[in-house]
Order: sequence, then structure tokens, then C-alpha cells
Amino acid sequence: MAKTLRDRLLDTIRELGESDLKMFKDKLNNFQPKPGFNSIRWGELERADAVEITRLLVNYYEQDYAVEVARKVLEDMDKKNLAHNLFQATEKGE
Repeated sequence: MAKTLRDRLLDTIRELGESDLKMFKDKLNNFQPKPGFNSIRWGELERADAVEITRLLVNYYEQDYAVEVARKVLEDMDKKNLAHNLFQATEKGE
């Protein structure tokens, strides 16, 4: 079975180490989404693991925009390689 966008997003977030995951959550908490979307509350992010972060991203932003948000956060963290890999995996639908 082919991996979904959500699967690819989860795989990418799981690649972050503990300190990078904390930074990802902090940057995600401060991310200003485009009009029509709300920011994820810190109370939901604070203790979230990779699975929960993925769920929050998809619930708040829907799959396509969730991937875009994650890519932007990764780029802000200077994790351009992970952001690029996420882009490649989701654009090709691998």
C-alpha cells in the first residue's frame, strides 16, 4: 500500500531528535498560518510526540497545508534536507 501524505509527514517528524522536536514544536507554536486557519495551541503541542504532532497538523491544517506548514517550520530550523525530502516524497506521491 502506498504511503499517504500523513504517513510521509509522520516519517519526517520522527526523524527529528529530541532537541529538534522541541524546537519544531516551539516554531510550530509561533507559526502564523494563512487566513482561514488557526494556530495550534501550546497546551496541545507541549507534550505531544511525533504521532500527536502529525495528528494536530492534519486536524488543524488538512493534509496538503499541513505538509506545507511542516516544510516551512523545518526550513526555519535550518533542516532544509528534511524539508526537501518531505517535498520530494509528497510531490511524487511515493
